[in-house]
Amino acid sequence: MNVLLSAFACGWLLFTPPLQPIPPLRGYGAVTGAPLSEWKQERAFDSARDCEQWKEIAVKNYVPDSERPNIWLHGRCIPSDAIQFRTR
Repeated sequence: MNVLLSAFACGWLLFTPPLQPIPPLRGYGAVTGAPLSEWKQERAFDSARDCEQWKEIAVKNYVPDSERPNIWLHGRCIPSDAIQFRTR
């Protein structure tokens, strides 16, 4: 299978970064520099376009919250075949 074909054959995963408390403020901030292994997989999609469109809608529909940032702004769509899942 060639590289181009495999890129279209895989699914896409939407990940959001972990959150950490922001002292002395009350609330949390997105840790965008955290390793991907610490990010949360939110959803799965058939295409990159579907993933990006869903993320765009989530950003627009976010309800402001003083304690939780709009994590969708920092979400990443990643091809599922680029993720190495580890089993213990």
